[in-house]
Amino acid sequence: MTAPKTPQIIGVDLIRYMAACIVVLFHLCFWIWAGRPGGMGFNVAKLPVQFHELAFLRVGAVGVNVFFIISGFIIAYSAQKSTAYEFFRNRVVRLMPAIWIIAPITLAVLFLVKFATPVNLIERFINSILLLPVGPWVDEVYWTLPIEVAFYTLVFGLLLIDRFRWLERVMAVSGLASSAFWIAKALGHDVTPDIAGISARYIESFMQLSLIHFGCFFALGVFLWLSLLNRMSISRSVLMVCFTAGCIMSIHGKGSCVIWLLAVIGIVFSVRFNSLLSANRQVVRLARVLGLSTYPMYLWHDVIGAALIGLLLRFGVNRYVALIFAISFVMSATTAIAISVEPKLQKWLRSKIDHMSVSFALSH
Repeated sequence: MTAPKTPQIIGVDLIRYMAACIVVLFHLCFWIWAGRPGGMGFNVAKLPVQFHELAFLRVGAVGVNVFFIISGFIIAYSAQKSTAYEFFRNRVVRLMPAIWIIAPITLAVLFLVKFATPVNLIERFINSILLLPVGPWVDEVYWTLPIEVAFYTLVFGLLLIDRFRWLERVMAVSGLASSAFWIAKALGHDVTPDIAGISARYIESFMQLSLIHFGCFFALGVFLWLSLLNRMSISRSVLMVCFTAGCIMSIHGKGSCVIWLLAVIGIVFSVRFNSLLSANRQVVRLARVLGLSTYPMYLWHDVIGAALIGLLLRFGVNRYVALIFAISFVMSATTAIAISVEPKLQKWLRSKIDHMSVSFALSH
């Protein structure tokens, strides 16, 4: 039996799309030249693209932190009415089709620009489609997906043992541990473990997957859901202040903090005034399309956008014309994927998972 569908919160979809847009601007306007020599965008473009006057768009990196808060909020909001099976199926159906569509295209682009050896590129592709926690991946942006999966796994585990009500306590512990980590680091303490024989790369991965690095963001999202859609309390308010402090300590730059705080305030207003926004059908449809476009745009923009900018520059196109065209192409192409291609694959995958579930149940 399918769980009742939770009402769409219009403003959250719009905030999520705006967060994706500023991440696009960060990569294509700033990191494509500031990330050299190791940045993928710089190496994919194959030309020294210069947008120094757009360096202020470095603040766009904070869009990822906004994603984590929205994820905490939305996952808690949707999981409350789901069984463990429904939650698992819905997460797989949401995550994987876009990867199956976009990762092969990204791989083809990397082959065309001779980004790395064929063996390395195939390794990146396998890491990406399997969502392995340690890269390299076909695009640097995939680093956030295993972190999301770690949070989903936590929620799935609670649903599986029929203890979703424990989510508040579990996220309180995770959020406080994460906040303490960032506050201690801001005070000058070296709190990252240094284990002999284990590379920094794997330690970093552990810190991310255990939600030490980003648990404060997910926890704040969960507690926003608890406070806005259930009940506000003094203890929840105090914990949210602690999580907010940890989040701010982890974010670099005043401008990034301002954008992040505005997004949090926007989530609050989105819930409070959702009935007003929902009254306009055109706004509802637009928010739905933009919300669905966010994930494909995130996966698509970096490598493909940088490759397109590099190609246009080699043909003598003005750098700003190339930039505007690349951003426009990224946004329009991913909207088309979200509207026409991805839903068909999602429908097929959902039916396959349901079919396998029924077959498994009948055989046991």
